[in-house]
Amino acid sequence: MEPILGETIVLDFVVSAATGAAADADATPTCAVFEDTTDTPILTPTVTKRTGLSGQYRVTVAATTGNGFEIDKTYNVVVSATVGTVATKGVVGTFQVRTAATAAPTAAAIRSEIDANSIQLAAIVADTNELQTDWADGGRLDLLLEEAAAGFNPLEEPVPGAYAAGTAGAALGALAGIAAGTTRLPGDYPVDVRYRGTPPLGAIDRIIWATGKVWTYAYAADGKLSAVAEA
Repeated sequence: MEPILGETIVLDFVVSAATGAAADADATPTCAVFEDTTDTPILTPTVTKRTGLSGQYRVTVAATTGNGFEIDKTYNVVVSATVGTVATKGVVGTFQVRTAATAAPTAAAIRSEIDANSIQLAAIVADTNELQTDWADGGRLDLLLEEAAAGFNPLEEPVPGAYAAGTAGAALGALAGIAAGTTRLPGDYPVDVRYRGTPPLGAIDRIIWATGKVWTYAYAADGKLSAVAEA
């Protein structure tokens, strides 16, 4: 038995004569409630006889803080009765008091909890609204998808939008110039390779480097490379 703190419980017990048959006590029995190892009762509730029932009694125990009851403590209910001048005693109940049950939260309480603890809720809503705008007809993401479907090539066509220097967007914006030969990346690397015959099977005739240097290749009658000169 585990009553909630503040609840009231009712315990029954039966008094018997020496023959074993149920019999009324010589006087109304008494009751004492003990807490854990404490040998002094914290409560002595009143015992009441069940009407019309021989030898049967009940005792009501109010497990309240006012009566000294505490959560997670164990209690023993002991009754004493005298039948035919013979004194008897017994434990009629043992229980532990538990925490009061928590009622189901209301919709308003749940909303209040969300507002109090979800500090990113406003940011999430703002991001969701922004995405809905981007995906809408004419939005940023919608336009990018339409350009991709139309065969947009950032290496050959201007990248839409303005890009600040030093950003990834600036690098993307420069790709078109690199492909057209108007923009050069740092370092010395070949930007134009010309062949004799069909590349890559034909022999190299000339290489133009990013720094402006031009190398020309000469071949002997047997087709072997004979000289490389810088123009």
